Amino acid sequence: MKKLITLAAAVVSAALFFGCSDSSDNNNAALLLAASSSSSGVSLPESVGENELAGKKFSVNSETVEFSESSYVTAMDYTSFKVYYKCSYTYNSNTKSLYSYALNTWVEGDIPQTDEKSLRYLTYSQFGYTDTTNETEVPSDVIARYKRYESLHAKKINRLAYNLSSDGSTLKLISDSRYPKDLTLKDIYSPAYADILNIVNNSSTVYTLSYSSQYIWPERNPALMSSDLLTGHKVSSITSDRINLSALGIRFSSNVDFDYTSGDFYLAYDATSISNGVKYTIKNLLSDTTMGEITINYATSSNIPDMTSATTYTLVTE
Repeated sequence: MKKLITLAAAVVSAALFFGCSDSSDNNNAALLLAASSSSSGVSLPESVGENELAGKKFSVNSETVEFSESSYVTAMDYTSFKVYYKCSYTYNSNTKSLYSYALNTWVEGDIPQTDEKSLRYLTYSQFGYTDTTNETEVPSDVIARYKRYESLHAKKINRLAYNLSSDGSTLKLISDSRYPKDLTLKDIYSPAYADILNIVNNSSTVYTLSYSSQYIWPERNPALMSSDLLTGHKVSSITSDRINLSALGIRFSSNVDFDYTSGDFYLAYDATSISNGVKYTIKNLLSDTTMGEITINYATSSNIPDMTSATTYTLVTE
């Protein structure tokens, strides 16, 4: 842990866009580096079409990324040392999609030494550590949440959309909210994707559904959460037509734990095909009302994300 934290002090401000991390996750470099163990058991979507990236190396600022047929290595250069991230990946050249997960991380060079104590708040604040002075020891329950994040992050599939110029000289990358075709709500509510899904009613988000929130901190963040963050339900599982709930939680402030009442209940849902995706209508059977809808967009050749704000890499020729 000390080596990982020390390293994080030097890289925490870096934009590790291509380091196998979901760029929508807003987690600091300490967590990314800690999640460097092998991700066995992760199943990436099958590759489709032509691999346009294999054998090529690209760079932007102090970062390079080099592709083989089924993996890539990102190198971040910090002058006195380099950090390397190796990821397994698959691709779909028709939808311009890249799917990856972390294999391992290693360091070459001399790492600046930093006292682990000084980085406590930086590393653990999102898991419940509140001492901005870093003086108090990190509580065991905070460390447990941190470790649950590590284990989940190592299994999560990262999704990027890409654009390779016609002459192959530039590569653009941007976070991709689309999913591989035919994934179901049950598939997405899993360690492999662990995203936050919005349940929308009359154009407003009324609830969110998040596997990762409950996995990391169930007392504070149940999987099914109201938009005002004051009502939540623990989700025990999702099947082909229902969301199974195991507890109802109520609280009066968003920065305290929920007061839970256990009890089995479920929400039913129907799936309707839409253009480039599927819409799930969530129903509360007790009140006989529609809670809202979750829309899942599948990656197709017609809905490739706009690349205006994408990170642009330049081909390295040696």
